[in-house]
Amino acid sequence: MPETRIHPVTGKLLRRDVRRRAVTYRHLSEEVDVPGWYPDDDNDAVHSGTDLADEDDVFQRLKGQVVAEDGKASQ
Repeated sequence: MPETRIHPVTGKLLRRDVRRRAVTYRHLSEEVDVPGWYPDDDNDAVHSGTDLADEDDVFQRLKGQVVAEDGKASQ
């Protein structure tokens, strides 16, 4: 895999890296490491589906927690 690539829209140079991102669902939030192709600034990263798998798993877990809390509150 090449160490760099060019962003298809912005033309910025991207490097393979891992960055922390906050995953939030309503009142719950958790940080997760997200691999991807990132520019030197914080704009316009490029990710594949496998890059976002952990982020999606955390989102689904947080959503499940909120749904469970809402179910208990309505009982």
